[in-house]
Amino acid sequence: MIRLVLAIAAASLTVPVVAREAPYPEETRFVPAEHGASACWGASFFDTGRQISTMDFAITFEDIPPGTSEEWPEGRQFFNYELDATLADGTEGLAAGTCRGAEDGGIVCEVECDGGGATIRLDADGKAMVDIGTYGFIRLRDCGAERNGVVLEATADDSVFELEPLPAGQCEPVIRRDYLAGVD
Repeated sequence: MIRLVLAIAAASLTVPVVAREAPYPEETRFVPAEHGASACWGASFFDTGRQISTMDFAITFEDIPPGTSEEWPEGRQFFNYELDATLADGTEGLAAGTCRGAEDGGIVCEVECDGGGATIRLDADGKAMVDIGTYGFIRLRDCGAERNGVVLEATADDSVFELEPLPAGQCEPVIRRDYLAGVD
């Protein structure tokens, strides 16, 4: 009888383990959710007939703890990005803003003020596949920039750009003020 009571008591103390999804599952495939963590990719497309000659993509996690910012007293977390491209004619442009997870395991990085955007996915080798075809274009400038900036338009043959991972030492953190990141 004592064994039965002990077995029942032990069973009632067992707490079911519930798997909890980590925050930012898609974004952390690109960069850890640790303040200042950065990753970057790049490629050259010289003499390939493509509309760009170079492209670099960088992403950084920025954590603003509660009570440390007048703009965000409750705190805020961002996955900031920069996409730097040089067109085949030598024109340069830079898109910047924030990224969020996409349902397919990639991330969506947009330019505020209807500046389009890109979907970025990682392949099995860690290469970043930058796809501007989702939006049809990306405007290479910050929201509020005086100029309209360079517009990189998707075409049937030229909308996905394969970028190689770059060494961590080459990745400068993309820490941006909220109004530059296009966050309302």
